[in-house]
Amino acid sequence: MDLFPEGAWPLRGCPICRLLERDEFDLMCHLQYQTIHDEEIKDQIVAHQGYCRFHFYEMARLTTPRAMAILIKELIDQKIKEIKENHYLSLENGNCLICEELRKREDAYLVHFFNLLAEDSFPRKYSQSDGLCHFHLKKILALAKESVISQFLLVREEEQLKNFQKNLENFLRKEKSKDKMSEQEKKAWWWGMQKLVGKRGL
Repeated sequence: MDLFPEGAWPLRGCPICRLLERDEFDLMCHLQYQTIHDEEIKDQIVAHQGYCRFHFYEMARLTTPRAMAILIKELIDQKIKEIKENHYLSLENGNCLICEELRKREDAYLVHFFNLLAEDSFPRKYSQSDGLCHFHLKKILALAKESVISQFLLVREEEQLKNFQKNLENFLRKEKSKDKMSEQEKKAWWWGMQKLVGKRGL
């Protein structure tokens, strides 16, 4: 896995969020196809009681009405069966397969990222990026504890935040005066938001 692939540099946003966003889309594409074509996968999704609210709506945007109808009918059949067998209230909510898989991958990416920080070229690449989102930075700092790595990350974080601060100040000033903005200034609010909260839904 390459957090900073050559030829696509510089990439905006948190590298871990970017990998998870790609994985999420790939996994959803795979599951929506398998819902129609693979009984075993469909049964597994039903056993997990479908998806979480977020991923159900995302899946509805991605797939076909037929794929959604097949899955939702199976889930409704299951709910009717639970009511008849007096299990409806006693059963716990299912675990979203997509969320479960993304959590596993996120843990692996965090460890991989932490190990990369010891390589010679990686800190230089990281210094030229937007850095990690606040959520993933805190997780990496927990792995790094009090170390040279944590000091490096916090120094870079302050530099990155000051860069966002400058672009946001320029955006607000130029937006009011109608002066021409750079591309970085135009999107400063968007990338600043991702810096604070990470990618949507992850």
